[in-house]
Amino acid sequence: MLASALLTTACAGETATPAASPTHLAGTDREDVLRSVRAVDTCALYGGEHSVAGRAMTVLGPTSVLGCDARIGEPGDKVDVSLGLNVGPATPAKEDSWVKHRTIDGVDVSSTSSLDAPNAPPKDQVVSWSCNFVARYPDATAIMVTVTAPPKVDACPIGEELVRTAIREFAGQPERGRSDFPTTVLTGADPCAAIKRLQPAHRIDWNVPDSAVSTCTFSVDGAELTTSFDYRDPAQLAYDGAQPAVDGHRFVGDLQSGVFEVVVGDEFQVAGKTLQPVVSIVDLAPEMSRIRLVAQAIADEY
Repeated sequence: MLASALLTTACAGETATPAASPTHLAGTDREDVLRSVRAVDTCALYGGEHSVAGRAMTVLGPTSVLGCDARIGEPGDKVDVSLGLNVGPATPAKEDSWVKHRTIDGVDVSSTSSLDAPNAPPKDQVVSWSCNFVARYPDATAIMVTVTAPPKVDACPIGEELVRTAIREFAGQPERGRSDFPTTVLTGADPCAAIKRLQPAHRIDWNVPDSAVSTCTFSVDGAELTTSFDYRDPAQLAYDGAQPAVDGHRFVGDLQSGVFEVVVGDEFQVAGKTLQPVVSIVDLAPEMSRIRLVAQAIADEY
């Protein structure tokens, strides 16, 4: 989970009347929260804006299942934005002392700057730096904004304005399809859906607390596994040795690490990149027959 950054002059909490939260109260069934967040169009959280903090902005599209990227200014300016949406752990991890907090429209927002990190080099000695924001809701939903920029650009005002916009837009729960970007078979999908195909032939135990918007944690007949969605550069899917297929789906990986990937869709273009949807399988006690069983369920689903 990302942290986030605010200007030093704007770290005091706001006391404005909280906006109505679109999410559930703490303690709400986590599966319900995951379903509602999967239905949100992350790219729509930019609010259709074409500028931010006095600079031109171009929303580039979803280069990951959870996020949507944008460019500030021209490509040569090297000011990049990643905006993501996920559901974190019910109890957030312990924070570093240099994390700052404030309230924006009734939502707790934490912030960090990479320049504030312990042992960080001076600003004039870095090639780029980042300002990060996380808006957290009571049901563990989190909006994450990261702005990366050269040292001459102050990334924090950009990130602050973007997280404000995202909080405002998220209140309206923009549905998938609001923004005009490519979708894939993984868009809004449930990462546990394929695994349900293994029932009742196999005993499936669901680890809902450790599952997230694009990740499913579970056990098959007592063995713990995780499946997760991703968009990958096809060149990264090249492995040495034989590359078998499962019902026409490329199936690549390494038994020693217990990490395999099933390609579940065609290549697509977004933000000047060629990407391909994959479902990753991680088996903590690697067993090829079990990995193939899960891979077959994924192939049947997609």
